[in-house]
Amino acid sequence: MGKNNKNRSARDKQRARQQAAREARREPMYPLYDLHPPFGTYEMWTTVSEAAMERVGYPPHATDEESRRVWDIVIKLARAYRMNVPTAAVMLESQIQGGFLYFAIDGDPEHFRRTPLAEVAPDNSAPDMVQSASEALHELHRGGWLLVDDNGLVHRSVPPLRPGGHWTLNDIDV
Repeated sequence: MGKNNKNRSARDKQRARQQAAREARREPMYPLYDLHPPFGTYEMWTTVSEAAMERVGYPPHATDEESRRVWDIVIKLARAYRMNVPTAAVMLESQIQGGFLYFAIDGDPEHFRRTPLAEVAPDNSAPDMVQSASEALHELHRGGWLLVDDNGLVHRSVPPLRPGGHWTLNDIDV
């Protein structure tokens, strides 16, 4: 009996080590992808290859000025978004480059606050204020702390702890 307990303890320790090794190899959770935000702007993702990152010029489908502008944004954001950029990230960057963010006040698309980028930038006196604001806002976005809805409005959010959980937007559970 004592020997079986000893073997069981050794097996339990071995299983625990194996489980820890599996978890260490597992890719960390990506809130924008794994937790399925409640907007259509997270249903379409642009996957960017290393070859596309090295390409000079535009892909064949980027034939007009707007599609080239979008492609420039996708390339800029690709590494930060693990080479898989959601439509929402492009919408957020477009607002950043325009100098204003449109924050949702509630669930009504008519209710929003047009906020100058300088009000949300980490250091609005920095010479690269737009770049530093972009980095900070996209970090929040990648973590699920900011979401962009189908109307382009930015929501303060709290992501669920696990897939299938509820998102909180502007202090309201959805």
